[in-house]
Order: sequence, then structure tokens, then C-alpha cells
Amino acid sequence: MVAFSRNDAFTGRRDIIARLKELLEDKNYNRIALYGLGGAGKTQIALEYVHQRKGSSHVFWVHGSSFLKFSEDYRRIFLTVGISHEGHELSENEQLSEVKQWFESPASGSWIMILDNADNEADFSGNKSPISRFIPQSSDGKIIITTRSRVVASRQGCSVVEVPKMSTEEAKKLFFQRFSSTTRLQDHDLEASDKRRKSLLSQQFCDIRREVDMTESILSTYFITFERIKEQNPKGADLLRLIAFVDRQKIPEELFVKSGLEGMDDSIEFRMAIGVLLSFSFVSKAEDTPVYELHRLVQQSIQVYLSQKEVCKWRRIGLEVILKLFPQYKHNTRDICAIYLPHALAIVENSEDSLAGPVHYRVSMYLRDIGHYSDAEVQIRRCIQLKGDTEENDLGSLARYGLLATVLQKRGRYEEAEEISRRVLQGREQLLGPDHPDTLTSVGNLALVLGQLGKHIEAEKLNRQNELGLEHPETLNGLSVLFWILDAQGKYDEAEEMTQRALDVRKRVLGLRHPDTLSSLHNHGVVLWRLGRYEEAETLFRQAHEGQAKVLGPEHPNTLSSVDCWAMVLVELGKYGEAEQLAHRALNGYQKLRGLNDPCTQAAMGNLGLVLARLGRYDEAEKMLRTTVERREKVQGPDSISTLKSVSQLALVLHLHGNYEESERLHRRVYEIRDKKLGPMHLGTLSSLNNLASVMRDQGKNGETEAMCLRAMRGYAQAYRTEHPDTLTCAENLALVLYYRQKYQDAEKMQRGVLEGREKIFGPNHPCTIMSADNLAAFLMDLGRYDEAEQMSRRAVEGSERALGLNHPQTLRSLKNLVSLLQRMGME
Repeated sequence: MVAFSRNDAFTGRRDIIARLKELLEDKNYNRIALYGLGGAGKTQIALEYVHQRKGSSHVFWVHGSSFLKFSEDYRRIFLTVGISHEGHELSENEQLSEVKQWFESPASGSWIMILDNADNEADFSGNKSPISRFIPQSSDGKIIITTRSRVVASRQGCSVVEVPKMSTEEAKKLFFQRFSSTTRLQDHDLEASDKRRKSLLSQQFCDIRREVDMTESILSTYFITFERIKEQNPKGADLLRLIAFVDRQKIPEELFVKSGLEGMDDSIEFRMAIGVLLSFSFVSKAEDTPVYELHRLVQQSIQVYLSQKEVCKWRRIGLEVILKLFPQYKHNTRDICAIYLPHALAIVENSEDSLAGPVHYRVSMYLRDIGHYSDAEVQIRRCIQLKGDTEENDLGSLARYGLLATVLQKRGRYEEAEEISRRVLQGREQLLGPDHPDTLTSVGNLALVLGQLGKHIEAEKLNRQNELGLEHPETLNGLSVLFWILDAQGKYDEAEEMTQRALDVRKRVLGLRHPDTLSSLHNHGVVLWRLGRYEEAETLFRQAHEGQAKVLGPEHPNTLSSVDCWAMVLVELGKYGEAEQLAHRALNGYQKLRGLNDPCTQAAMGNLGLVLARLGRYDEAEKMLRTTVERREKVQGPDSISTLKSVSQLALVLHLHGNYEESERLHRRVYEIRDKKLGPMHLGTLSSLNNLASVMRDQGKNGETEAMCLRAMRGYAQAYRTEHPDTLTCAENLALVLYYRQKYQDAEKMQRGVLEGREKIFGPNHPCTIMSADNLAAFLMDLGRYDEAEQMSRRAVEGSERALGLNHPQTLRSLKNLVSLLQRMGME
């Protein structure tokens, strides 16, 4: 896997290559750094060395200039060598770790890794820094690092081979070898070049020269060569001017061929033009693919070599080319957008050209849809700034502000998103009419934001306007938005109908692997989860995750959402160990992608806290949930829907941990706000009422809790079928209240119904079923039916130990109850 073909014009440096061979053949040296100034030839020396060694070891070329490029090369290695793994789709970091482990294993054999351009000291600052932590340690492998930094070489434990500037003889040989096929340079060529060089060095290029370690001799060589290329092959010179303003790495051949430059659509003329640049080593070509790379110093030299007028001209040409090649983002253009993203970002950097605006817009749309929301916001705001938009007064500005609103919604800044979305909708209604597809898109966007702000009635009313025919994309998008609104209101039966309808149509029209179809699959899984159909929901989340990981990538927000929901369903199924792994994956993915204060990160942190609590790790769970509540109160406010959910989760953990007073206070806070905001019959309100009654019961406050439990249970029974898991939880709470009030027969009857219902839904070995058996054993004991009680108690102990482990709090509680029973029976 050598990135570049051999440089036939390579000359000199024999002493350095000999030293490299000597060190790498010694078993005591596994890491060598080629250290020197920029342009000294470090990469070419490494390239020549590995081509001389070709066949004796596996060779892997890895870019070390940034983590992004390092990661891309590592993931290519992951696929190329066929690293096998079992289970879930691996995240980016997991793939990189797998590659590191493969290099360190016997399976990799003898290998050489070239880590090229490892210049950024922050990437190599320690074992936990972005790149350092993935560099392998192996006695069978050798690593050659090319770097301008002695610090990097030292931190990586390298033996340093210094690459000085060329000797006079080497420089002469290289120079005349490059010009061997041309007419010999005349004195006036050198004089003109020297005059040009001095002019540039007296201007702003001095700063760049210091930045990139450029020497005057290197500049002289470049400037003479630029002049010669302009004379020999003007088309080649034009290619060089064009790529001076795009990203210098991974330049696709298509960019040249479709550039519109004269002659580039003719294969012969293109080969001649690019051949000149290759012959001077200004560009290099990947060995097996039509992809080129421009030398860093060459690119920086050209940008200053050109006059200001030429810079403006070629930047604009570059913008025109990128606008032609970087498409409006759709699912089927995803790969094309990924190829041209670095070039689009490079060409618009610091550009004030009017053509930069549309490029910023397309880049923002692509970044939004792949989940890079903060970067998407930067791009669309830059687009709006360039266009001079101060208000939404035409269709173009409405589109730009509409995109900004969706990005803000994705970032959890709902109030800002609502304000802009309302203005965009109003503008589109005035200019396009209420039934235009773009207007209906704005309707759906505003409805979604309103739902996230808890304004469910307005959101539902607004979104039901969104109808263009069953198979129209905007109708299906509207159904997806309406699903979330209905879900938030607890209208699960209608939500199930909506999600099934959208899923069926999208499967037929778009296919199962389309991102929109996978989103519908996820949404349908959410409804089944809410309805207590956990096994069906698990299947759908698993399918959605597998498809999204392949189509969107394992770290896309949609993929992470499916992972998070899948983890929560596994909790309901009692599969706590697997749930913890998935919950950690979701949290780590969100933290990396969106930061600690993002709503999705906070939700994932809260969910992981609940998993830890189910595992009996109450201290960890409490600490995590306190952090979540604190962040949500700060970012979203103390009374937001999301904050209340986290407060409720914390209260549940405090209850399990025995901190009843604080738990009651928090549950009461959530209940009162939900009762006021959502209404007394909303499922969120009923859940808070049941939780409050439960913690009051455990404090012996049984006088009012019976009525509270009855009210909650009747509300659940009205919303769900009677055997729904939430209804059974509420019924068990009521049974315990009756038990504490010494209404043993009523308590037994209700508890048997709960146990039978949980056996039916979950099976006999689920932790909730086992807990119900344990509670029933306590009731039977106080009724004096010791034989039945012992049988039920032993079942609870054995089942809990098998499902949760001997040291889990629920197992210990069941064991304590059994001991108490045996003591009462006189059988200890």
C-alpha cells in the first residue's frame, strides 16, 4: 500500500538511504525519523527506500499531517487486509484500534509503515493524543516517520536521521536531470528568475518562507521551474494554477478533466499537461488510482508567485469548477460530496467572491446531513454573510435561513430555530403559496421544533396540513414529524399507524437501504418500544442500526440514535450487560461528534446512568445523572422537557439508592411541572405520579399513595392495553401500597396479576418478573402460607442470581427475604 509510484528522477541521497538501511536492518531500531526542513526531500527518500525494499516486507503508507487523513488511511488498511470482527459495526476509533492490534499481532507478518508529514506536535504529544495512541509497537514491524519536528521524533522514540539540504553536486545533478529534455537555460532565464525571486522575497512571502522553512535556494528552483513550465506547456501551467487553491491532497483526476480548462477534456492533451507536472515532481500520482497530490511547498509558492490579479482569477475558476463538481446533497451524491469536501473547504477559505456563497450553502447542507452540525452552522452563516442577507425577502434568502434553522434545530437551539422557522414559513407562504412543496417543508420543520419545545398541540395542528399525496417525499417527511409529535403526546396507536404507513411506502419507493427508509424503520421501532413490544422493537433497532452503519457510517447521529434506543430496549428485556456496551458506544459517539453540552449527548449520558443503576452501580449512575441534570439545566433551562426527563432519571436512581427524601422532592418537582405543562392524563405526568407514589410508599406515607396509584393505573389502562409493562409497574406499586396497609388479600390478588402479566410479556427469567415473584413471596409469608412463600422466594433468589449475579442489590434483597422467611418458619 505505497501511496505513490516510484520517482524515476530521484537522485543522490545515497548516504542517507544507506544509513536508513543500516538502522532498519538492526533489530534494536524499530522507529526511524527522517528529520529536516520542508522541501529537503524526506518523503522522496522514504519512497525510494521502500521501492528498493519492495517484496521483502508489507509496506503501508499513512499520512500523518492530520488525524482526519491518518484515520482515512488506517480505515483503508482495515478493509484491505480484511481484519475480521464479530458483533456490532465498529466506530471509527474502534476500527483504528483494530488496525493497531493487527499490526502488533503475528498475523501482520513483517511490515514497514511510512508515517508521512508527522509535523503537528499536538497529534503526537502523548499516549492519548489523537495519532500517537494508534501507532503500533511491534518487534516485527518498522516505522519510518518523516517530520519537520524534532519534538515529534523524540516523543515517538525514534532514532533520528537528519536530512540536510542537498549538496551543490546533488543539486546540480537533480537540476540538469529535470531540464535534460528541454533547451538549456540561458543566462537571461536565471536573471529573470532571480529578479522575480527577490521581488517576492521582499514582499509578504518572507512570512511564508519562515513558516514552512523555505530556503532561498528552494525558491529559486521553484521560480525557474514555474517559468519553464509556462513556456513548455501552458496547459500544464494552468493546471498548476488551478490546484494551487484546492486541497493539495487527494485531487481526483476528474477535477482536471471536467475543469473546463482548454484541452483538458482531450485525453492526450491532459496526459501531456499532467506529465510535465509529474516530471518535475510538483505533483505525484497515487499508484493504483487516478488521484494526485501537490507538494506542500509548491502549493504555497504558487499562491504567492501569482500576482493578486491572477490569484483572484484562478480562485474564481476554482470556485466555478467546485460548483460544477460538488452537487446539491442527496443520498446518491454522498460519495461525490465526500471526495470534493476538502477541495470545497479549501477554495472558499477567506474568499469574498460571490461564487463562494453557493459553495458554502452546498457544503453546509452536506455537513448537516452527515451529522457535522457545528461545521454546518459555520458554513451557512458564512454563506448568509457573503450574500448580505439581513432579512428573508426572496426565495434565495429564505432557502439560506431555512437551512440555518434546521442546523440550529439539530444543535438543540430550539428557540432560535423556532424564530427563524416562523419567518421562513411566512415568507414562503407569501411568495409561493401554502401548498408549494417548499412551503410544506417549512411547515414540517417548524412543527418539529415546536414539538421539541413542548408545544405539541400547535405542532400537531400545523403538521396535519402537510399532505401532497401518499408517496410524495414531503408527505412522508410530514408523517415522520407527526410521529414524533404524537409520540411526545403518548398517542402511540396513531403513531404506530403513521410509522407503518411511512415505512411501507418508503420501502417500496426508495428501497430498504435508503436513509429515509432506515429512519422510518427506527421510528417504527420507537413506537413498538413505547407500546411494550420490546422484542419486535429490538429487531427493528438492530436492523436500522445495521443499515445506517453501512449507509451513513457507524458514527452518524442517526446510527447513534438507533444504538441508544437499542440499548434502552435491551434494558427493558433485562439484557443489562449488552445494554451497557451499546449505551457507552452511543455516549462516546455523541461526545466526539457533538460535544458534552449537546442534547443528544446529555440524553445518552442519562440513558447510560439508568443502565448502570439496573446493574446495581448506583454511585456511578448517580454521579453521571447529576452531571446530566446540571448541564441540561444550564443549557436548556430547569423546566424544559429534556431537563425534566433527566431529573426524573436521577430521582429514580436516588430512590433505588435509598435517598428517599431527595428522590421525593425531585419526583414532585417533575410531576407538578408536567401536570401543568402536559396535562394530568399525559403519560409523562402519569409516570411522574406513579414514581412519586412509589417513593412516598417506601417512606411509609401510605395514606395518600393508594389514590395516587389508582389514578395513575387508570390513566395507563386508558392509554394502553391493560397488560402493557407500564400498567403492570403501576399495578405492582399499588399492590405494595395495599400490602403496607395490611390489605394482604387484595395485595396478593393484584400481585399475582402482575406476575402473570410479566411472565406473559417478558418470560419467567426477566429481572422484573423475578422481582414480582419476590414481592409475592413476601405477601404470602405475611398471609402465613409459608410453603408457597418459600417456593416463590427460592425462585426469586435463583432467578436473580442467574440473571444479575450474586452481588447485585436485587439478588441480595431476595436472599435477605428468603432468610427472613426461613427464620420465621424456624428453619434457619
